[in-house]
Amino acid sequence: MLMLLTFFAEHMTPLNVFRYITFRTGGAMITSALIVFLFGPSIINSL
Repeated sequence: MLMLLTFFAEHMTPLNVFRYITFRTGGAMITSALIVFLFGPSIINSL
């Protein structure tokens, strides 16, 4: 999905940040941490 935003980077320069692998890696880490913090306790309790 983020790769689709790179096509618009030519017109809007702040979108160039999506081309950097470190930014995308950081976004993936934050997203996965949020998922674990939100759903982890309920999954552990159900086990």
